Amino acid sequence: MTRLSIVHKTAYKYNRRVTLSYNEARMTPLTDPQQVVLESSLKITPSQAAVSTYRDYWGTRVTAFDMQMPHERLEVVATTTVEVHRVERVALDDEIVGWDVMASDEIRDQFSDWLPQSQLTGPGRKSSASFPPSSPARIRTRQPWPFSNGCAAK
Repeated sequence: MTRLSIVHKTAYKYNRRVTLSYNEARMTPLTDPQQVVLESSLKITPSQAAVSTYRDYWGTRVTAFDMQMPHERLEVVATTTVEVHRVERVALDDEIVGWDVMASDEIRDQFSDWLPQSQLTGPGRKSSASFPPSSPARIRTRQPWPFSNGCAAK
Protein backbone atom coordinates (compact mmCIF):
# COMPACT_ATOMS: atom_id res chain seq x y z
CA MET A 1 0.00 0.00 0.00
CA THR A 2 1.22 3.49 -0.89
CA ARG A 3 -0.25 6.77 0.33
CA LEU A 4 0.04 9.70 -2.09
CA SER A 5 -0.61 13.39 -1.51
CA ILE A 6 -1.52 15.06 -4.81
CA VAL A 7 -1.79 18.81 -5.44
CA HIS A 8 -2.97 19.96 -8.89
CA LYS A 9 -3.19 23.65 -9.80
CA THR A 10 -4.83 25.10 -12.89
CA ALA A 11 -4.67 28.87 -13.35
CA TYR A 12 -5.94 31.26 -16.00
CA LYS A 13 -4.79 34.85 -16.39
CA TYR A 14 -7.04 36.60 -18.89
CA ASN A 15 -5.78 39.28 -21.27
CA ARG A 16 -8.57 41.51 -19.99
CA ARG A 17 -11.28 41.39 -17.36
CA VAL A 18 -14.05 38.87 -18.04
CA THR A 19 -17.59 39.26 -16.73
CA LEU A 20 -18.74 35.62 -16.74
CA SER A 21 -16.94 32.30 -16.48
CA TYR A 22 -18.61 28.86 -16.64
CA ASN A 23 -16.42 25.93 -15.62
CA GLU A 24 -16.28 22.21 -14.93
CA ALA A 25 -13.38 20.62 -13.07
CA ARG A 26 -12.71 16.88 -13.05
CA MET A 27 -9.92 16.93 -10.52
CA THR A 28 -11.03 14.30 -7.98
CA PRO A 29 -9.63 10.80 -8.55
CA LEU A 30 -11.95 7.79 -8.55
CA THR A 31 -12.11 5.30 -5.71
CA ASP A 32 -11.80 1.86 -7.26
CA PRO A 33 -10.30 -1.56 -6.40
CA GLN A 34 -6.76 -0.17 -6.88
CA GLN A 35 -7.07 3.12 -4.99
CA VAL A 36 -9.10 4.76 -2.25
CA VAL A 37 -9.55 8.53 -2.02
CA LEU A 38 -9.06 9.40 1.66
CA GLU A 39 -9.45 13.18 1.39
CA SER A 40 -10.20 15.57 -1.42
CA SER A 41 -10.78 19.32 -1.61
CA LEU A 42 -11.07 21.93 -4.32
CA LYS A 43 -10.24 25.60 -3.73
CA ILE A 44 -11.44 28.16 -6.28
CA THR A 45 -10.04 31.71 -6.40
CA PRO A 46 -11.76 34.19 -6.52
CA SER A 47 -13.95 32.50 -3.94
CA GLN A 48 -17.28 34.04 -5.03
CA ALA A 49 -18.07 31.17 -7.42
CA ALA A 50 -21.42 29.37 -7.28
CA VAL A 51 -20.42 25.69 -6.91
CA SER A 52 -22.27 22.39 -7.46
CA THR A 53 -21.12 18.80 -7.96
CA TYR A 54 -22.37 15.78 -9.87
CA ARG A 55 -21.08 12.44 -11.22
CA ASP A 56 -20.63 12.14 -14.97
CA TYR A 57 -21.22 9.10 -17.20
CA TRP A 58 -17.89 7.51 -16.18
CA GLY A 59 -18.52 8.02 -12.44
CA THR A 60 -16.08 10.91 -12.16
CA ARG A 61 -16.94 13.63 -9.64
CA VAL A 62 -17.43 16.89 -11.53
CA THR A 63 -17.29 20.24 -9.76
CA ALA A 64 -19.26 22.79 -11.80
CA PHE A 65 -18.85 26.45 -10.93
CA ASP A 66 -19.53 29.80 -12.44
CA MET A 67 -18.17 33.25 -11.71
CA GLN A 68 -20.76 35.92 -12.36
CA MET A 69 -18.55 38.80 -11.38
CA PRO A 70 -15.74 40.59 -13.21
CA HIS A 71 -12.37 38.90 -12.71
CA GLU A 72 -8.96 38.93 -14.38
CA ARG A 73 -7.72 35.54 -13.22
CA LEU A 74 -9.06 32.20 -12.08
CA GLU A 75 -7.25 29.55 -10.05
CA VAL A 76 -8.37 26.06 -9.10
CA VAL A 77 -6.31 23.98 -6.66
CA ALA A 78 -7.25 20.36 -6.02
CA THR A 79 -5.66 18.62 -3.02
CA THR A 80 -6.17 14.87 -2.61
CA THR A 81 -4.81 12.07 -0.45
CA VAL A 82 -5.05 8.63 -2.08
CA GLU A 83 -4.13 5.17 -0.85
CA VAL A 84 -2.99 2.96 -3.72
CA HIS A 85 -3.28 -0.84 -3.57
CA ARG A 86 -1.57 -2.58 -6.48
CA VAL A 87 -3.61 -5.59 -7.56
CA GLU A 88 -2.34 -5.62 -11.14
CA ARG A 89 1.26 -6.29 -11.97
CA VAL A 90 3.46 -3.29 -12.69
CA ALA A 91 4.28 -2.95 -16.39
CA LEU A 92 7.81 -3.80 -17.47
CA ASP A 93 9.90 -1.05 -19.05
CA ASP A 94 9.59 -2.56 -22.54
CA GLU A 95 5.77 -2.58 -22.17
CA ILE A 96 5.60 1.17 -21.51
CA VAL A 97 4.86 3.43 -24.45
CA GLY A 98 7.47 6.17 -24.95
CA TRP A 99 6.93 9.77 -26.01
CA ASP A 100 8.15 8.92 -29.54
CA VAL A 101 5.14 6.61 -29.99
CA MET A 102 2.80 9.13 -28.36
CA ALA A 103 3.99 11.76 -30.89
CA SER A 104 3.49 9.46 -33.90
CA ASP A 105 1.11 10.37 -36.73
CA GLU A 106 -1.07 7.33 -35.96
CA ILE A 107 -1.66 8.42 -32.35
CA ARG A 108 -2.13 12.08 -33.33
CA ASP A 109 -4.77 11.02 -35.86
CA GLN A 110 -6.53 8.73 -33.36
CA PHE A 111 -6.77 11.46 -30.70
CA SER A 112 -6.94 14.55 -32.93
CA ASP A 113 -10.12 15.84 -31.27
CA TRP A 114 -8.33 16.24 -27.93
CA LEU A 115 -4.77 17.22 -28.84
CA PRO A 116 -4.84 20.77 -30.26
CA GLN A 117 -3.36 23.47 -28.05
CA SER A 118 -3.64 27.20 -28.39
CA GLN A 119 -1.69 30.00 -26.74
CA LEU A 120 -4.32 30.00 -24.00
CA THR A 121 -4.40 26.24 -23.31
CA GLY A 122 -0.80 25.12 -23.75
CA PRO A 123 1.13 23.83 -20.73
CA GLY A 124 3.23 26.45 -18.99
CA ARG A 125 7.01 26.41 -18.80
CA LYS A 126 6.92 24.88 -15.31
CA SER A 127 4.79 21.92 -16.51
CA SER A 128 6.86 21.40 -19.65
CA ALA A 129 10.07 21.30 -17.62
CA SER A 130 8.61 18.62 -15.34
CA PHE A 131 7.99 16.18 -18.20
CA PRO A 132 10.86 16.16 -20.70
CA PRO A 133 10.16 14.60 -24.12
CA SER A 134 12.35 11.59 -23.32
CA SER A 135 10.23 10.54 -20.32
CA PRO A 136 8.04 7.46 -20.81
CA ALA A 137 4.30 8.02 -20.79
CA ARG A 138 2.94 6.25 -17.70
CA ILE A 139 -0.33 8.11 -17.20
CA ARG A 140 -3.63 6.23 -17.38
CA THR A 141 -6.77 8.30 -17.62
CA ARG A 142 -10.40 7.84 -18.56
CA GLN A 143 -10.87 11.31 -20.00
CA PRO A 144 -8.55 13.51 -22.04
CA TRP A 145 -8.67 16.70 -19.91
CA PRO A 146 -9.41 17.32 -16.22
CA PHE A 147 -10.70 20.85 -16.64
CA SER A 148 -12.82 22.85 -19.06
CA ASN A 149 -13.38 26.58 -18.97
CA GLY A 150 -15.71 28.90 -20.81
CA CYS A 151 -15.65 32.64 -20.27
CA ALA A 152 -17.17 35.79 -21.67
CA ALA A 153 -15.06 38.93 -22.01
CA LYS A 154 -16.58 42.36 -21.61
